[in-house]
Amino acid sequence: MELLEDALPLLDSLMYLLARVETSRDDVATLQECVTQLPRIDEAVDKLNRHEQAHTLTVAVASRKKAALLAANERLLALGHDEVESLRGAVAAVLDLVRRQGTAPRPGEHELAHAKSAPVLLSLALGVVAAWAAFAVLGSAWAGLLGVLAGLAALRALSPKPWVLLPDRLYLPARGAGLAREVLPSSIRGIARDGDQVSVQLADETLELHCESPEKLVSLLHLLKGPWLAQLESPPQKATVLEAMTEETKERGRALVSAEGLLFIPAARVDLAVKALCAEKLTAPPSIEELLVLIGHLPEGRWAALGDHLVKTADARWFPRGEVIVEESANAHLGATLRCGEQRVRVSFGKAQLEAEAVISRLKAEAPHPGPLPASQGEGER
Repeated sequence: MELLEDALPLLDSLMYLLARVETSRDDVATLQECVTQLPRIDEAVDKLNRHEQAHTLTVAVASRKKAALLAANERLLALGHDEVESLRGAVAAVLDLVRRQGTAPRPGEHELAHAKSAPVLLSLALGVVAAWAAFAVLGSAWAGLLGVLAGLAALRALSPKPWVLLPDRLYLPARGAGLAREVLPSSIRGIARDGDQVSVQLADETLELHCESPEKLVSLLHLLKGPWLAQLESPPQKATVLEAMTEETKERGRALVSAEGLLFIPAARVDLAVKALCAEKLTAPPSIEELLVLIGHLPEGRWAALGDHLVKTADARWFPRGEVIVEESANAHLGATLRCGEQRVRVSFGKAQLEAEAVISRLKAEAPHPGPLPASQGEGER
């Protein structure tokens, strides 16, 4: 009985998302849950059909299932797919198509790279030339209209296919009759560059991506398909990149401060850090800040392994959550000193004061008791 009561809002959610053109990550989870739960719901309906007190509930579930099957098949037909007889089969087919369509970039997501801009000036120039030629031949006011149409046609013909690279996916929006889709970086088999075009080899096709900075795109794709930065999250968890310096050696660099801890990479070791995270030799490696922004998209649970890896390979410092002590300072609005064992890193807030303070306050909440000051520091204060 309880299973069927829970089935009603699940089927209502299914009807709601089937009516929408674009789907969200939550919608994908709802579709997956429906595929999983529908056999159990069918089994419960068969059992409870014999009980008169459950008649109203089983009728309500059956009615919603029938409506959901019609809606699912309408969605399949709109996506160029054949109808499916069973609700579970129809929902599974919608789920497969929705996953391939992907999710358009949302507010708060970080776009790493995008398609080359449309050649507006070139199209305008072609339109002017077409208008001049038409006027010379026809000697008519229609030449202006012909020039506008020629310019628009040139703009459409010369515009590269749109795409956006995000930390967790390559998204290709719908264009003409083609449906939107997304590609996971981990599914990429090969990457090659030819001028301003980057060829991305998948299992059964090759994508041609035109961009302003092809070398940078190649580097990003290699990083995102590698073992350390694959399957990132977007948007990221709360994290901020700050200027930083080690207290002991006065070595400068950048620190990524998040609820997971602090990761400091010396500016002089950024090449080692990139090499440690990507086996390919990159001709346009990311800057230290760009690299840390990417790392900020790591899912929870993978920070410690990556931090320890960079400590061993790039002289980084990794202060994990629960082991970081935030030392008090008279200029707390300018920055903070974070300590882990005998190591200290001083971070400067700059323009990111509010974001930095919010993240550091979470680290404070999980910090161990600071204990007594080191002997040398205590003697200096006396």
